[in-house]
Amino acid sequence: MSRGDKVHSVTDSIASAEEYARRKRHGQQVLDLNDFTEADIEALERSFPQSESAAFDFEALR
Repeated sequence: MSRGDKVHSVTDSIASAEEYARRKRHGQQVLDLNDFTEADIEALERSFPQSESAAFDFEALR
């Protein structure tokens, strides 16, 4: 995804219309890139997962 002249990778996939509807039904918040401020995006770019999360890397390979 890009915003202005910067490219941002917020997720590896974009939710389909069905996934969006499912999340809405279950009361989960669905955010659009426009819901993030520039400061939010910069904070996300500086963030890294905790080392303990590496134990779940296999889930991303499905």
